Amino acid sequence: MSELRTIKLVVGGMTLLLVGMLGLLLWGLSRPPAPPAFPPPPSAPAWTMAVPEGKIVSVTGSGPFLAVLTESEAGRKIFLFDPHGPRLVGTLADAPSPSPALTTP
Repeated sequence: MSELRTIKLVVGGMTLLLVGMLGLLLWGLSRPPAPPAFPPPPSAPAWTMAVPEGKIVSVTGSGPFLAVLTESEAGRKIFLFDPHGPRLVGTLADAPSPSPALTTP
């Protein structure tokens, strides 16, 4: 008789535990979702800027600027853009290489 009583107590305890866990699950699902801990980062402003000439070879971040390397028949140019502006900060162009006939020994 003692064994039967022990089995009944164990089954009853496990039933109470199962019902309690089910109640906690339903309570947790019925609550509104918690707000995020951190606000999402601000998105960068959208902007468009036309590259004056040539095709874009590469785009690289250079300090606070955006460097766009273009290549055309006239040569290579680097355009520096301020992404926060948006505005063109400046350009760098390849200097034409001197011909071998013009070099001095």
